Amino acid sequence: MDITINEKTYKVKYSIRAMMAFEQIAGKSFELKTLTDIYFFVIA
Repeated sequence: MDITINEKTYKVKYSIRAMMAFEQIAGKSFELKTLTDIYFFVIA
């Protein structure tokens, strides 16, 4: 996943553990469809 801040692009890597934490916090299968999903994933 790429994130752009102040016209600079950063590559964000994530792991299986991060996806599992997302599912526990969000209470649903892993998929980044909404801003809320992205927020939960980043703080996980």
